[in-house]
Amino acid sequence: MFVRGDNTSSDQPPDRDAALAGTSDFLHELRNRLFAMSALFDVLELRAGDSAEVARYLPHLRLELRRLEQFAETWTSDPGGPEPSVPALPFADLLGGAISRVSENAALREVLVSLVTEPEAGRVARGPGLVGAAFALLLDEAVRHAPQGSHLVLRVARSGRDEARVELRCDDIFELPPSAFELSRAVLASIGGELVAGRGEHGGTTLTARVVTAP
Repeated sequence: MFVRGDNTSSDQPPDRDAALAGTSDFLHELRNRLFAMSALFDVLELRAGDSAEVARYLPHLRLELRRLEQFAETWTSDPGGPEPSVPALPFADLLGGAISRVSENAALREVLVSLVTEPEAGRVARGPGLVGAAFALLLDEAVRHAPQGSHLVLRVARSGRDEARVELRCDDIFELPPSAFELSRAVLASIGGELVAGRGEHGGTTLTARVVTAP
């Protein structure tokens, strides 16, 4: 299920520049569409008046819009390079933060989210802010689309000298929105990682990522 690419140096993957350019173009288009969506919501709000249907859906739509804006802002502030000023961060900190961000929705849907990290998993060395944002987005969508009462497990294990494998598993089958999956995959690819989706050994859904690590 987990597909590893060709052997490359974790210090500077050969395709990183291409991935960075592709993701930057994608996020540029995303920002344009976010602006258009915001303007559309403003028009709806003005013309809908006291419509109960609009009042019901607009807050949710604006929340979704803000989530995507925050993701784009993360990309701008953390381009993914191994800058000396950005310390490598433990997986427990990054993924624990992602879990905290979805805790309210998880409780409402009775979805349990667990984190298991091996002591030798290492720390996120490249673009820790992007890694955290990517998994926050994936977790948020998983909590929304997994059947009510599901159990989501994030498991981190070392899979090489300078990399770790992060799996998001669910015993139940669910589908992520393609846009969320593709955006997360593009961002992880831009910092030398990978993301694939598949079925678990005993059924269910599994997302598997490879992330560059430091000791």
